[in-house]
Amino acid sequence: MEPKFWHQVWKNNSIGFHQMEFHPWLKNITEEKMAANVFVPLCGKSLDMCPLAASYDGLIGAELSEIACRDFFTQAKLTPEISNNGQHQQFRFADSEVDIALLMGDYFALSPEQFNAKGGFDIFDRAAMVALPQSMRQAYVDKLRELFKHTTLFIMTLEFDQNEISGPPFCLNDTMINQYFGFATSAKLLESKLLDDKVFAQRKLKVSSLRESLYQITW
Repeated sequence: MEPKFWHQVWKNNSIGFHQMEFHPWLKNITEEKMAANVFVPLCGKSLDMCPLAASYDGLIGAELSEIACRDFFTQAKLTPEISNNGQHQQFRFADSEVDIALLMGDYFALSPEQFNAKGGFDIFDRAAMVALPQSMRQAYVDKLRELFKHTTLFIMTLEFDQNEISGPPFCLNDTMINQYFGFATSAKLLESKLLDDKVFAQRKLKVSSLRESLYQITW
C-alpha cells in the first residue's frame, strides 16, 4: 500500500471506494460530538465533509492525492485558497458558514502543530482504517495518538471474512477495535447493520456476509 498505489488509483479514476451519498449515521456524530472541530483522515473527496463542516466550527481533512483534493472543492462548488502548511499543501475555503482545509500529502508527516484550533478536535474515520492492511494499522493509530492527546474518534468498520476477498477494503471487526484501541478510556458501539446486498460504496463485495458498524472511542 505504497503512496504510488493510491496516486495511480486516483489517476485512473478507479475509485469504487468513493461513497456517492451522505452516510445516514452522520446524525450520530453531530449529536454526540465532543469538540469544536473535526479531523477526517484519508478523506478522499468524501461528500460527508460538507455536512460535517456545517456542524463543526472547522474541518481538516488529510489526503494524499491532489486529484481528490481538487475534486472535492469542485463538487462542493467552492474555490479554495492554496498555500503551504508544514510539509503539506493546504487547500482551504472559509466563510461565515464553513471552514474546510484539506492537507495534501503524507498522513504520517502530519504534526500536532497543524491542529491547534480552539476547541479541540473530534475524528471521523469513515473508510480510512478499513483501507489499510494490518501491517499499517498500528502506525495509523499511533499517529492519531500523537496528533491528539485527548479526543473522540467516530470510526466506521466493516466485518467480513478476509479470506474471501483481497483488500482493500480490509476487515475491521470488534476484536480488532479492542486490540488497537485498548488504551482508550471508553469505547461504545453506536450503530451496527448487516448489509444484505453486500455493497460497500460503489462495489458489491464477493463475501458471504458483510456488517458495517459505527464506534465512538474516547481517549
